[in-house]
Amino acid sequence: MKIALGIKGNSVNKAHFGMSEKYRIYELEDGMLNFIEERINENFTQHKHSEVEDIMKILSDCNVWVAKSMGKKSKEVIMELGYTPLIINSDSIQEAEKEIVKALDHN
Repeated sequence: MKIALGIKGNSVNKAHFGMSEKYRIYELEDGMLNFIEERINENFTQHKHSEVEDIMKILSDCNVWVAKSMGKKSKEVIMELGYTPLIINSDSIQEAEKEIVKALDHN
């Protein structure tokens, strides 16, 4: 399972998921969250808000999209497309990683 976490600078993005500067990509295997790579949100660098269609170009291979904030319509579209939106409370990347594992590791 691949997971995308929206970040800005060195912490979790506090704005909507589509306004993330970058996305940290992880894989969850056997209760362990393994960092794979970071992907840049080109719309952020152009000072634009990314819509779901824009983010799909970056994160189509990620099953779970993690953010502190996500619009209601965006969440609905994401779920209709077969992806899982996950809203977290953590500000630091390290705490977010723990929260992600706790939320997703049901086995």
